[in-house]
Amino acid sequence: MVKLQLENGIDRLKALHRLNILNTLPEKDYDEITRMAAYICNTPIAFISFIDDERQWFKSKVGFTTSEVPSEFTFCSYAIKDPEKIMVVPDATKDDRFKDDIRIKKSALVFCASVPLVDEGIAIGTLCVMDHKPRTIHTEELEALGFLARCITDKLRDRKIKIEKKELHKELECEIDLLYKAINSSFDQLFIVDPETMKYIDVSSTALKELGYSRKEFFQTEPQDIKPLFTKELLQKKYFEIINSSTKSGIVQTVHKKKNGDLVDVEINFNSIKYNNKDIIISFIRDITDKIKAEIKSRSNEIKYKDLFDTLPDLLYHTDSNGKIITVNPACFDILGYLPEELFNRSASLLYNDPADREKMIEELKKSGHIKNYRAVMKCKNGDTRLISSNIKVLFKNGEFTGIVGVGNDITEKGREEQEVIRTKDFYETILNSITEDIAVFDADGRYLFLNKS
Repeated sequence: MVKLQLENGIDRLKALHRLNILNTLPEKDYDEITRMAAYICNTPIAFISFIDDERQWFKSKVGFTTSEVPSEFTFCSYAIKDPEKIMVVPDATKDDRFKDDIRIKKSALVFCASVPLVDEGIAIGTLCVMDHKPRTIHTEELEALGFLARCITDKLRDRKIKIEKKELHKELECEIDLLYKAINSSFDQLFIVDPETMKYIDVSSTALKELGYSRKEFFQTEPQDIKPLFTKELLQKKYFEIINSSTKSGIVQTVHKKKNGDLVDVEINFNSIKYNNKDIIISFIRDITDKIKAEIKSRSNEIKYKDLFDTLPDLLYHTDSNGKIITVNPACFDILGYLPEELFNRSASLLYNDPADREKMIEELKKSGHIKNYRAVMKCKNGDTRLISSNIKVLFKNGEFTGIVGVGNDITEKGREEQEVIRTKDFYETILNSITEDIAVFDADGRYLFLNKS
């Protein structure tokens, strides 16, 4: 048998690299799909596999223990040559492609139904069921295998999105860290104050060094404690004069009191900005006695963010042509608080915060037949709302619309986390734009990442 040459090898390897799926540990969701495929098709063997340049690696399997086999010749190597079709081999001993191959004879595997798993048009692996005896496969079984394969590719898509979001968060964290370092590299001391509470929000490392405080000690003080010429009331009045002024800024010469009691002549440049619809005061303080030292400490503690919210189990649902819920899986309880039996035969529109969203979705479905990443606000049983992203497909029978099937996941928390990170980045960019010095941030190759207004 001549060695089979696999197509799109470079593109397939790139896709597998983006997914970072090879050699990963077993996962419950994939194992459940594999068991379901074996159960539906009544076969002793089923698996989910991915094919690189040398091997077919099994992500999930039923009926055998081998973790990988050479990819130079397998049933699935043929299957991925045509990503649009399910390859069915009723009897390999009578198939010209396989009947003379010694490995097929040794394995005693004669039946195979293999569904390509596709990422961006490239077949990267298969969902496959096998048997040791010849057999046929029914149309309903093939449709079920196709649906399960789409569930797998949806999970792979979500995996890729999660990886991309993690990389985006990492990039944003690096940018924010650079902004912090840029702020702390200024010879000006920086203070951020809430004028309503007269409490510090943040302080630069330069200020801590010049005043002689540790970060913990500093946040036990209030702005008037280091400005002995101001009472709390006078200083707060000054802050609100700046907030209500046309320029949102002001300059004052006064003295600062260090932790050890020394007084230092300083010039304070006050600026008022809006953050989250709240007025805050940013103060840039320069030692005008020329006693400031050249060494500046970089911020030692890095910004920490909590991990991305873990993706909840997929919500699988099926509604008829009238919008009645026919089937829904138990994940609806985790996501929306309903038991499946509570939703059976009820209108799906009841779950939409705006029922018009469903009508719009149905109209789009009838035109295109499917929708990817359709976002809608759904109502929970307890009255809360969740943002759900769904992949939806319309069902037809004899040319008549019979309903829809969909796979959805809860992206509410992910959206909030993204917005919070972006708001934080915008916040510190605003601070940098308030600095009177020229501030530039660039990468290791000398390319500019940020320039402030100065």
